[in-house]
Amino acid sequence: MIDISEVPLDLLRPGAFVFVDPSLAFEGLPVFSQRMVIFGQMFTAGAAAGTAAPLTFKTITRDEEADIYFGPGSIAARAARALRKNNAYHELHVMGLADDGAATAATGSIAFTVQATRPGTATFRIAGQRVQIAVKTSDTVTALATKLETAVNADKQLPVTAVAALGVVTLTARWAGETGNAIDVRYGYFKDGEQPSGLAVTITAMATGATNPDVTDAIAAMDALETYDTFVNPYTDTNNLDVLEAELADRFTATRAVDGVAFSAFAGTYANSATLADGRNSPFTQLCLPGLTPTAPWEVAAAMAGVTTYADGTEPGRPYQTLALDGVQPPDPGVARFDDQERQLLLTKGGGTVKVDAGGRVVIERAVTSYKTTASGAADPSLRDLNTLRLMSYYRRSVVNTWQRKFPRHKLAGNDQPVNLGQAIMTPAGAKAEMIAHYEKLVSAGLFQDLAAYKDTILVEIDANQPGRLNIFDRPKPIGQLRQTAMRAAFRL
Repeated sequence: MIDISEVPLDLLRPGAFVFVDPSLAFEGLPVFSQRMVIFGQMFTAGAAAGTAAPLTFKTITRDEEADIYFGPGSIAARAARALRKNNAYHELHVMGLADDGAATAATGSIAFTVQATRPGTATFRIAGQRVQIAVKTSDTVTALATKLETAVNADKQLPVTAVAALGVVTLTARWAGETGNAIDVRYGYFKDGEQPSGLAVTITAMATGATNPDVTDAIAAMDALETYDTFVNPYTDTNNLDVLEAELADRFTATRAVDGVAFSAFAGTYANSATLADGRNSPFTQLCLPGLTPTAPWEVAAAMAGVTTYADGTEPGRPYQTLALDGVQPPDPGVARFDDQERQLLLTKGGGTVKVDAGGRVVIERAVTSYKTTASGAADPSLRDLNTLRLMSYYRRSVVNTWQRKFPRHKLAGNDQPVNLGQAIMTPAGAKAEMIAHYEKLVSAGLFQDLAAYKDTILVEIDANQPGRLNIFDRPKPIGQLRQTAMRAAFRL
């Protein structure tokens, strides 16, 4: 008997009634849109205040929109710009956070100590952004400080304000919290060329910023049922990392299945980077450790999130190595860059690494999650690589999509039940055939491998205690990534 659900059997009116059923029309693999989220502080007061209310999502399609909603120079706006530089294609939602009421703002300083002996242009970098002043030999240190104060305050994209006095420019982060300590301030970056002869400058790094906002409120403000594939988290304090990792772990469970990965970054020395990575153990955090780059960490995280999400949207099985992080500036040559041994050690600790290519671009070396061990402490590489997590997320979504699309209201029977074409009856044998057919498509698409083993190991049965439940055990094998080629060249004489 053919099942035609829209034409009831007790219909007595004469006529021809055609039920158009789209459930079997599409036989390919589904394509899912990638949705990205940025959490970050916004300005809530003053002339630069954003128009958005804190803890509300705004969809960003243009850089200037982020400035309007969150205030130019804010974490939220600068991270949005950095992400869009690397991925202006996928959906971007940004949520602004207000400062914690108990937070303090970071401060630092630039002190002019000796006048120039030759004129020129002095170039500074604040969060990687160039700030230049013209220098004359007649300029006193006080005059130079005043010039720099004017230049800093005139640029509304900078994350600091400036006050000059007696040759010293005091810089204050435009928001309060720990993140202000990560605003890089420097004079003499290797890409900026020669500075005016004789001019002496002393930099005091940004410090004393304390108390980041709590992302708990941001998570509560999200739609718990929506899938967000990518999160940019600017906060690397333990509390915020723990809170977001717990939420993403819950989102990864079978009953929620709204998977996502959080991207964070830390720009610092090897010792500090290693300590941070060593203390994390989550498959849902990708922690990028670029070394002492001038670029703000939240912008590094946003660039990493943008470029990998774009790659996942086209081909999630290919490794991310050599993908450039546009807008991320390389550390100075030498000790500011991690050497081969340091990057190897960071990878073993769960930190993602980058390199600087021959053209001076910062490129991904390997994108790993911070996951290293099971809950019992046993070494576990299963979800070490971001590719694996992304592929398994796609696998689950594609399977769920297939079952919801093709079998939304099917009956369930044992294998001895005769099923004719057109009947809405599922059996364990039919489910097994459906799963194998789906896996064949994944293999053909180059996303998964070893079809023969999949066929041999898949098990399907009706649950003994829940007769309306079909249990499936399968063993998909994600495609691998070519990361190394090892060769022994035994030469002959």
